[in-house]
Amino acid sequence: MLGLTVATDERLREMHKGETEGTTLEERIARWGQDWRELELGIESRESITARGISIISEILHHHKGQNVLIFSHGALISYTVKALIPEQNIDQHMHNTAVTIIKHNGGCGSKWACELFNCAGHLSDQAVE
Repeated sequence: MLGLTVATDERLREMHKGETEGTTLEERIARWGQDWRELELGIESRESITARGISIISEILHHHKGQNVLIFSHGALISYTVKALIPEQNIDQHMHNTAVTIIKHNGGCGSKWACELFNCAGHLSDQAVE
Protein backbone atom coordinates (compact mmCIF):
# COMPACT_ATOMS: atom_id res chain seq x y z
CA MET A 1 0.00 0.00 0.00
CA LEU A 2 1.28 3.44 -0.88
CA GLY A 3 -0.39 5.19 2.05
CA LEU A 4 -2.36 7.50 -0.22
CA THR A 5 -5.47 9.34 0.86
CA VAL A 6 -8.27 9.61 -1.70
CA ALA A 7 -10.99 12.22 -1.42
CA THR A 8 -13.73 13.39 -3.74
CA ASP A 9 -15.11 16.89 -4.10
CA GLU A 10 -18.06 18.01 -6.21
CA ARG A 11 -16.19 21.19 -7.18
CA LEU A 12 -14.06 19.02 -9.49
CA ARG A 13 -17.08 17.91 -11.52
CA GLU A 14 -17.55 18.50 -15.20
CA MET A 15 -19.03 21.71 -16.57
CA HIS A 16 -22.84 21.74 -16.24
CA LYS A 17 -24.36 21.93 -19.72
CA GLY A 18 -27.89 22.94 -18.65
CA GLU A 19 -30.62 22.04 -21.12
CA THR A 20 -28.02 20.90 -23.65
CA GLU A 21 -26.79 18.15 -21.32
CA GLY A 22 -26.71 14.83 -23.18
CA THR A 23 -27.56 16.28 -26.59
CA THR A 24 -25.59 16.16 -29.80
CA LEU A 25 -24.75 19.24 -31.87
CA GLU A 26 -27.35 18.19 -34.44
CA GLU A 27 -30.04 17.89 -31.73
CA ARG A 28 -29.18 21.35 -30.35
CA ILE A 29 -29.41 22.93 -33.79
CA ALA A 30 -32.73 21.18 -34.48
CA ARG A 31 -34.18 22.29 -31.13
CA TRP A 32 -32.78 25.82 -30.74
CA GLY A 33 -31.35 26.75 -34.16
CA GLN A 34 -27.84 27.64 -35.36
CA ASP A 35 -27.45 30.36 -32.71
CA TRP A 36 -28.16 28.03 -29.76
CA ARG A 37 -24.88 29.13 -28.08
CA GLU A 38 -26.30 32.63 -27.67
CA LEU A 39 -29.40 31.42 -25.79
CA GLU A 40 -29.80 31.20 -22.03
CA LEU A 41 -29.98 27.42 -21.63
CA GLY A 42 -28.61 27.09 -18.10
CA ILE A 43 -25.06 26.30 -19.23
CA GLU A 44 -22.53 26.91 -16.47
CA SER A 45 -20.47 30.03 -17.04
CA ARG A 46 -16.71 30.16 -17.39
CA GLU A 47 -16.65 32.35 -14.25
CA SER A 48 -18.50 29.70 -12.24
CA ILE A 49 -16.18 26.92 -13.39
CA THR A 50 -13.13 29.06 -12.61
CA ALA A 51 -14.47 29.92 -9.15
CA ARG A 52 -14.92 26.20 -8.36
CA GLY A 53 -11.38 25.48 -9.50
CA ILE A 54 -9.81 28.34 -7.55
CA SER A 55 -11.82 27.36 -4.46
CA ILE A 56 -10.57 23.76 -4.40
CA ILE A 57 -6.99 24.73 -5.26
CA SER A 58 -6.94 27.32 -2.45
CA GLU A 59 -8.27 24.77 0.02
CA ILE A 60 -5.76 22.14 -1.06
CA LEU A 61 -2.91 24.65 -0.83
CA HIS A 62 -3.97 25.60 2.70
CA HIS A 63 -4.34 22.01 3.97
CA HIS A 64 -1.43 20.40 2.12
CA LYS A 65 1.39 22.96 2.21
CA GLY A 66 4.63 21.53 0.88
CA GLN A 67 2.97 18.33 -0.33
CA ASN A 68 2.39 16.99 -3.81
CA VAL A 69 -1.30 16.57 -4.59
CA LEU A 70 -2.75 14.73 -7.58
CA ILE A 71 -6.09 16.05 -8.80
CA PHE A 72 -8.33 14.44 -11.41
CA SER A 73 -10.85 16.68 -13.13
CA HIS A 74 -12.24 17.77 -16.49
CA GLY A 75 -10.78 19.89 -19.26
CA ALA A 76 -12.78 23.09 -18.79
CA LEU A 77 -12.13 23.22 -15.06
CA ILE A 78 -8.43 22.50 -15.53
CA SER A 79 -7.97 25.03 -18.35
CA TYR A 80 -9.89 27.88 -16.72
CA THR A 81 -8.28 27.32 -13.32
CA VAL A 82 -4.78 27.27 -14.81
CA LYS A 83 -5.55 30.47 -16.75
CA ALA A 84 -6.80 32.20 -13.57
CA LEU A 85 -3.69 31.17 -11.63
CA ILE A 86 -1.23 31.75 -14.46
CA PRO A 87 -2.69 34.41 -16.82
CA GLU A 88 0.16 34.12 -19.32
CA GLN A 89 -0.55 30.39 -19.88
CA ASN A 90 -2.03 29.67 -23.31
CA ILE A 91 -5.06 27.42 -22.86
CA ASP A 92 -6.39 27.74 -26.42
CA GLN A 93 -6.08 24.10 -27.32
CA HIS A 94 -8.32 21.07 -27.02
CA MET A 95 -7.71 19.30 -23.70
CA HIS A 96 -6.87 15.66 -24.36
CA ASN A 97 -8.52 12.99 -22.26
CA THR A 98 -6.07 11.76 -19.60
CA ALA A 99 -3.70 14.66 -20.34
CA VAL A 100 -1.31 15.69 -17.59
CA THR A 101 -0.97 19.26 -16.37
CA ILE A 102 1.48 20.19 -13.62
CA ILE A 103 1.22 23.46 -11.72
CA LYS A 104 3.48 24.44 -8.87
CA HIS A 105 3.07 27.04 -6.15
CA ASN A 106 6.19 28.95 -5.10
CA GLY A 107 5.53 28.08 -1.45
CA GLY A 108 5.85 31.67 -0.29
CA CYS A 109 3.25 34.05 1.05
CA GLY A 110 2.44 35.32 -2.44
CA SER A 111 0.23 33.58 -4.91
CA LYS A 112 2.84 32.94 -7.61
CA TRP A 113 2.13 29.84 -9.64
CA ALA A 114 4.05 28.25 -12.49
CA CYS A 115 2.83 25.79 -15.10
CA GLU A 116 5.47 23.15 -15.60
CA LEU A 117 3.43 21.03 -18.03
CA PHE A 118 0.12 21.70 -19.76
CA ASN A 119 -2.17 19.26 -21.54
CA CYS A 120 0.59 16.72 -22.11
CA ALA A 121 -0.65 13.54 -23.73
CA GLY A 122 2.75 12.05 -24.50
CA HIS A 123 1.78 8.89 -22.66
CA LEU A 124 -0.81 8.19 -25.36
CA SER A 125 -0.04 6.77 -28.78
CA ASP A 126 0.20 9.24 -31.67
CA GLN A 127 -3.01 7.81 -33.11
CA ALA A 128 -4.98 8.45 -29.90
CA VAL A 129 -3.86 12.10 -29.71
CA GLU A 130 -4.91 13.12 -33.23
